Amino acid sequence: MVSFSDVAADSAILAQAHDGALVALSYGVAVVASYTALSVSNAVWPTAGAFARAVWLMAGGFAMGSGIWAMHFVAMLSLNLGDDVGYDAGLTLVSLLPGVIAGTVALWFIGHGKRKYARPFQSGVVMGLGISAMHFVGLVAIDMQGNVHLSSLRLALSVVFSIGLSIVAMGIYQNTCVLIPKLNALGNEARKGMAALIMGAAMFAMHFVSMSGVTFVNAIGAPLPPESSSSMLLAISAAVVTLIIMGLAIVAAMVDRMVRDIRENRSRFQSLVDLSPNMICMVKNGKIAFTNSSGVRMLGAAAGEDLVGRPISAFVSVEYAAIFDAGDEGLDELSRIDETTPLVIYAPGGRRIEAELSVSVLNENKGRSFVLEFQDITALKRSAREVFERATHLYAIMENAAEGIVTLSGDGTIESANKAAGDIFGYYGDALEGMVFAQLLERPDQILEVGSYEVTARRRSGGAFPLEITLSEMRASSARRKIILMRDITRRKMEQLEVEFRANHDMVTELLNRPALIRTLGLMISEAAAAWRIENPGAPTAGSTQDRAHDGMASGGCVLFISLSGHARIHDTQGHALGEAVLREVGVRLKNNLNTSDIFGSWSEGQFVVLSPGRVKVEDVRALAARVHETLTPGFVLSGHEVNVGCHIGAAIFPKHGTDVQGLVQRASMAMFRGRHKREPVCTIFTKTMDIEEARRQRLENELRHALRRDQLSVHYQPKVDMHTGRLKGMEALVRWNHPEMGMISPVDFIPLAEETGMIVEIGAWVLETACAQTARWAAQGFRDLKVAVNLSGRQFEDPGLLGDITRVLERCALNPRRLEVEVTESSLMQDMDACIATLSALQKKGVSVAIDDFGTGYSSLAYLKNLPLNTLKIDQSFVRHIDDDAGDAAIATSVISIARSLNLAVVAEGIETDVHAEILRRMSCDMGQGYLYSKPLAAHDFEAFLHRENNAATRTIRIREVGETEPSASSDGGERRGDGKGKYSVH
Repeated sequence: MVSFSDVAADSAILAQAHDGALVALSYGVAVVASYTALSVSNAVWPTAGAFARAVWLMAGGFAMGSGIWAMHFVAMLSLNLGDDVGYDAGLTLVSLLPGVIAGTVALWFIGHGKRKYARPFQSGVVMGLGISAMHFVGLVAIDMQGNVHLSSLRLALSVVFSIGLSIVAMGIYQNTCVLIPKLNALGNEARKGMAALIMGAAMFAMHFVSMSGVTFVNAIGAPLPPESSSSMLLAISAAVVTLIIMGLAIVAAMVDRMVRDIRENRSRFQSLVDLSPNMICMVKNGKIAFTNSSGVRMLGAAAGEDLVGRPISAFVSVEYAAIFDAGDEGLDELSRIDETTPLVIYAPGGRRIEAELSVSVLNENKGRSFVLEFQDITALKRSAREVFERATHLYAIMENAAEGIVTLSGDGTIESANKAAGDIFGYYGDALEGMVFAQLLERPDQILEVGSYEVTARRRSGGAFPLEITLSEMRASSARRKIILMRDITRRKMEQLEVEFRANHDMVTELLNRPALIRTLGLMISEAAAAWRIENPGAPTAGSTQDRAHDGMASGGCVLFISLSGHARIHDTQGHALGEAVLREVGVRLKNNLNTSDIFGSWSEGQFVVLSPGRVKVEDVRALAARVHETLTPGFVLSGHEVNVGCHIGAAIFPKHGTDVQGLVQRASMAMFRGRHKREPVCTIFTKTMDIEEARRQRLENELRHALRRDQLSVHYQPKVDMHTGRLKGMEALVRWNHPEMGMISPVDFIPLAEETGMIVEIGAWVLETACAQTARWAAQGFRDLKVAVNLSGRQFEDPGLLGDITRVLERCALNPRRLEVEVTESSLMQDMDACIATLSALQKKGVSVAIDDFGTGYSSLAYLKNLPLNTLKIDQSFVRHIDDDAGDAAIATSVISIARSLNLAVVAEGIETDVHAEILRRMSCDMGQGYLYSKPLAAHDFEAFLHRENNAATRTIRIREVGETEPSASSDGGERRGDGKGKYSVH
């Protein structure tokens, strides 16, 4: 029985009782066990496979545990306690387990510890506790008649020694010693040996420090003095057996290490061989013993094992199979050849591989074998064939190239020339070869440099021609050569001249075109400005606001803008060819009658510009304009036709009227338009007031683009009255523009702008939708007989979707088509008569009425009038205004009404302002009237009030004016003159 006490044994007695040889043997056993366990641990973690690692781990743990066990019992056997003391066999075997378990766990911590410096502590603590546990279990295994008393202090001290020394040993072994860092620099074996010594010391210290506190007491309670040892043979036997086990473990570890090294070397060799792109295989007795991964890929196998054992001749073409069928003799002969052997390999599937073979002899203990290296040269051979084919192809290209190609030697001699080069110079075959290229040029002394440029060359016949060459240098076989690509550019030069002429001239008149005139005028202005600065140093810059300073200036010039009148009519009525002939003849007359210093050209079709430098006085400008006018006004006789055209001329003087090219031409054009509208004779010269008017026009245009979006436009309605009953029959929708800054803007000002810019299309569509929606609302209020008339512009007729747009508006507004009448002018119908007739016919079939507006002011042709799908004719107000005092106007009105009656059309007279007008038209049987006599155009809410008043007065004749309204004046409704309130105000 083991018990603890605070009384220590007599250490001197114990020291005398221990056999010194066995004590030394026990320490040796501990050191060898530790070394063995650490050696085995080296084999644990490099081993592949979890099971193999577990086996080596347990082997190491067993070596360590058995060493601890053997050391303990050898030491215990060195102490003879007499014949009455023995050992329990079961507990003795069980005492082996703590050491084995501790050794296994400690070795596991060596390989699995997460932190480097924590591993020695973890494994050392486990080992120290394992040694202590084994020692304590070993003491318990003692079988005696008495008790074993342990000193608690000595036991605790022995455990501390065991753990501390184990930690140090593990730290040294794992290269993490912090007490003596220099020990970390030792080699692996040195560190392992030192760790084994310290680990043995840990076991030794634990045992003997602990035993120094042990007292053996017999059955009567008296201490049992130790006797001299008589168990030497038993202790030596136990130690020898243990050492044999340790030696076997060390040998096994060494063998494992050697096996791993062999495997690693083989793996490295395999990796090196696999890195080769060539097929490398070992052949023994004519069969494949090994092949690298490149060989596996080359022969199309799944793995190298699939090829092992197969004869190498099975993969070689028939003509080469005899070499391998001859056995080692054939391969031995190939190994003695310094050069590679070409042959063909056939992979499974029939893929043909061209290869080169080199053979080496490998002498082994088991006999000779051969190392064969096959280099796949299939791609190389294919590349060689492609290079040859490419060279042949390039030669064919060179011979058939459209450009001349020659190669020159270093001294400029022609070495080769293609057929095109011979054709360019007039030499055939190889006649050019050997000639000096410089002799073919007009200037033989010309230095030819690398690059692309033009030279003048001479043909064999002696004729000079432009030649474009591209010269480059190349180095071939250490010699420098030149390559020249050449092209005869005679035709291109001619085409360039033609292109330049076309770029600067109008193709009809062959006069300068607009871009050329702009460039020329720019140069003239620059020259005039330079001369002005020379003539007037310190004076205001030319083109400044001080225009009076320029009146007497000699430098400068003028721009005439000429517009032919009647040319468009000739073009439309007599054909395109005759129209172009007139323009050509105008060009000829200008060339023949103007001064050589004058520059003239075509600005656009039917418009010409004359630039005259030096003409800055008004009288000189008018004289030039008069000459142009006299030149162009006489008639032309062309192709048997006598043609007469007129011209309108505007002029601007530079720098007086500006120095901007486009601005000058624009001002001359502005002056021409002013003269044409005011019917001024011959020429109109630009004035500053024209700029002001143009600026106002530009502002109106810009503001008009935003008027609809800014809700500045509105629709007014002017009644149409039955002239015989006085009843309201309908109304005409008229657009009005109320600008927040400029106030009410007359339709006379903005409707032509809308027409010119195309904004009339958007405005017209909005007026149509607004008028139809408003009429539908009035119909819902009970005014179901109202018919609204909406004007359609010629621009709207250009839209092929007009019919669909009107149909969709009627559907959206839920308005009966019979409640809508569209008004068109004669001029808009004449733009595309067939298309207009088709659109109007489709509208009429839907129930929409069609009216001709301002009849009598346009073509007024009965020939087209009878073919138009019409319901109403409207007599223009210009014939109504003086119908009471102008017999001509009265006759025209009578004729229009008569024509309408014959065609079964209703008639509406516009511009009725007096009772006299109304009475005359009633006597002429005019159906309806419209004008200020009945009402001016009204806003929607005012017109609605008008409707209610008219409805209340349905039993009397209607003659409605504003309450207190006198005869309408020119100032009413935003400056409108008297009339129907429309004139040109509606959307045409």
